[in-house]
Amino acid sequence: MKQNEIDLSAALNRAAGGTSTRPAPTAAADRKVLLVRLDPDTMRRLKHLAVDRDCTLQALAAEAIDLLFERYEG
Repeated sequence: MKQNEIDLSAALNRAAGGTSTRPAPTAAADRKVLLVRLDPDTMRRLKHLAVDRDCTLQALAAEAIDLLFERYEG
């Protein structure tokens, strides 16, 4: 993660007094790519959300995946 990127999940977790369940970031070479095709309106909304939250699309996607795990894995 770049220095100016915000890890929203970790920040929210810290604000709630918890600890992050996400493993520590690894080198980019150790990561896998997930390609998701979105309609133009959804992409536009995501970009606006990222700007409003001062974060990246990557950070939003990581947070969304964390929320899915919380929902389905308890």
